[in-house]
Amino acid sequence: SRRAVELGAGAKRLGWYWTEYHTVVGEFGQASEDDAVFAAMVRADQVSEFDWAAHARHLAARDAWVPAGDAYAKAYRMSVQTGATGRYACEAGRMWVLGKTPDKALDALRTCLDAYSLATYVDTSEVAAAHGLVASILNDRNVFSQAEVHARQARNLAPNDPWAALELSRAVEGEQRPTEA
Repeated sequence: SRRAVELGAGAKRLGWYWTEYHTVVGEFGQASEDDAVFAAMVRADQVSEFDWAAHARHLAARDAWVPAGDAYAKAYRMSVQTGATGRYACEAGRMWVLGKTPDKALDALRTCLDAYSLATYVDTSEVAAAHGLVASILNDRNVFSQAEVHARQARNLAPNDPWAALELSRAVEGEQRPTEA
């Protein structure tokens, strides 16, 4: 794949070759090599939303949650132009939750929910997870009434999800309704 990139260096758009090179290096190379290839792709302006999402997955595999969230956010911003769903915004939110950056996570998860509210295809598991994570963040901030709303949405979409039930319980307990909790 490296040779393919070298041979096509004069071509205007080599995205496919870069994507393949990045995939191979991400799979078989070291983290520093993966990062270097991706940085070269960015400098050469050969990065698509797919590439940003792939790099986010590489970063997540290394537990680099905040940079993975940043990469998913970039993928989402690029995907808006193609009319895609909010999937990448949801992924960014999840990564930032894991990276303990709740402000960024909350913004991304709300963007995810907004995008899915306008989408023709809705992945209800994504939406349920986003509502559950928003409820968790709001519960942590003692914003119990809004946490309850999101937790109830998560429970409606995924009635067997124990985390949604936990967040609903936390919210109603925070609202001083221990019997219901």
